[in-house]
Amino acid sequence: MKKIILSLLFITLIGLVSAQSAMDFYLEGEDYLLSVTSEDNAKAITAFQEAISIDSEFSHAYAGLSKAYAQKYQYFDKDEQWYNLAIQNAEKAQTIDPLTYDVSETHLALARVYAAKGEDKKAEQEYEQMLSLYPDYKDLYSNLNEVLDEKQPVSLEKKSNIIWIVIIIIIVVIIISIVYFKYKKPNQNTKLKNTLDY
Repeated sequence: MKKIILSLLFITLIGLVSAQSAMDFYLEGEDYLLSVTSEDNAKAITAFQEAISIDSEFSHAYAGLSKAYAQKYQYFDKDEQWYNLAIQNAEKAQTIDPLTYDVSETHLALARVYAAKGEDKKAEQEYEQMLSLYPDYKDLYSNLNEVLDEKQPVSLEKKSNIIWIVIIIIIVVIIISIVYFKYKKPNQNTKLKNTLDY
C-alpha cells in the first residue's frame, strides 16, 4: 500500500512539474510577444510550441501561439501560412476551453489578422465577441475603431467640405471681432481716462 501511495505521489509530482514547465514556456512566450520584433516573435512561437509539447491540452499556449502567428502575419511576413496557423491555433484554444481569458485574447489576435488581411467584417465580429466577454477592455475600443475607420475612409469631397466649413468659421469669427471692436461702447474706466487726459 505504501508503494502505491508513493507511486501516485511521484506521478502527481511529475505532472505538476510538467504543468509548471508548460506555464513557464507560456509566460516566456507572452513576454517575447511584448517587444514586437521579428526575432522575439520567433522566440515566442518556439516557447508556445514547447508549452504545447509538454501539455497538449494547455489552451493558453494555443491562444498564445495564435497571437504569435497573428503578430508574425500582421507585422513581419504576409505569408498565408501564418494567417492559417493563427486561425487554427485560436480555434484549438477555443475548443479546449472556450471561457479562458487568453481565448478571448484569441479573438483579438484573429481580429488583427483579419484586419491585416483586409477582412474587416470578420475583424469587427471578433472584436465584438471579445467586447461581449470583456466590456471593460479599453484597448478593444480603439482597435475596433481602427477597423471601422479603415472601412469608411474619408472621401476627398468630404475633406474639401470640412476645409470650407473651417474657412467659413474663421471668416465669421474675424467679422464678429471687427464689428465688436468697432462698435464697442467705452466702459467707465475708458471715459474716466479720457476725461483725465484733457
